[in-house]
Amino acid sequence: MRQQEIPQSVSQILMTTPANKAKSTKEALDLRNSFLKAWRESVLGISVPQWCDAEKLADTLALETEQYYIERRLDERVERVEKTARNKGEAFINYSSALDDYCNAMMDMFASELQRRPAAFYRSDFPLSVLSRLDLLKHTQIKAYDFLKIWVNSFVNKASIYRGDYYKFDKNVETPSTEVSNKIADASNAADRACSSLLAYVRTWNVSSYEELLLDNPLNRGKLDQKFFDSLYLRFEDALYSLQDTILKLKPELYTTPTMPTRAVEMLSGVVYSNLF
Repeated sequence: MRQQEIPQSVSQILMTTPANKAKSTKEALDLRNSFLKAWRESVLGISVPQWCDAEKLADTLALETEQYYIERRLDERVERVEKTARNKGEAFINYSSALDDYCNAMMDMFASELQRRPAAFYRSDFPLSVLSRLDLLKHTQIKAYDFLKIWVNSFVNKASIYRGDYYKFDKNVETPSTEVSNKIADASNAADRACSSLLAYVRTWNVSSYEELLLDNPLNRGKLDQKFFDSLYLRFEDALYSLQDTILKLKPELYTTPTMPTRAVEMLSGVVYSNLF
């Protein structure tokens, strides 16, 4: 399984210090360190084979994630969002445009990963339920970014009424609450860390070197400690469903149709099932 096929972490992206095309040494280090921190959180708590050092494993995965991130110009998109995030007036309208571009890029990335499912898992002896949940995470991440677009645009639509009139803008327009975005970010981060831990555990016990981590070889469930795998998988499922529930409570329209009865929406408020995607 090539590293780019491992779901890229929202937490890794949110905690990233944006970098320019021509990055300074410090900026490049900041980018690498942010990914390294994210992967350390994911791998330091898992059991690894004798050939593997958890710190070096985190560093290997951080390097691959950084390359994946820069190749898709996500660093440039985050930089644009950051530049417009604290401005007001017309720049606030520009913030929506920058966020749309970033969210669209992320949604396209997850959609392409769904089409390019890692052959390693599909040539393995893992049950289909595991594979479907890995796909479900990508579907849910797409919905998370869809929510962010809709949420910020609702503020921008109101702000556009007072475009150019800074006095009325300050008086009548609220900026998006960080409390809402933090709910999405926290739930996304937890799901990402749990998924990354699960995938890193499966992968490291099916190879014998860091270089082999990049190969798409079949995976064997028999090489794993089943109890440890089950604990990681249950943690992943809990975090996944928590993310779905967070999105549903903030924006139920993303999971329902306009004609769906109110009672049906209420029944969905606790747990969102995979067949709704």
